[in-house]
Amino acid sequence: MHNALLLDGVERSVVRGPFREFPRSLTGGRRTILPKPPWFVTSRTGAAVSEGLTRFRIDRNVPRLLKTLALAMRA
Repeated sequence: MHNALLLDGVERSVVRGPFREFPRSLTGGRRTILPKPPWFVTSRTGAAVSEGLTRFRIDRNVPRLLKTLALAMRA
């Protein structure tokens, strides 16, 4: 709980809600062509996708990135 906007008079706040990614949060549906973000708990391939994206930032290997993106679509 941080006051990143430096608002006066705010001590604590708790936000509750269905934390779903953007297109799903508008319709409430479960079907979308976008992959589940790797940081979601329910993402099955989150660890492998995160590692692949990190390795791409290190060595800029495009074929490896394509493999990682294909893996992300299976999440």
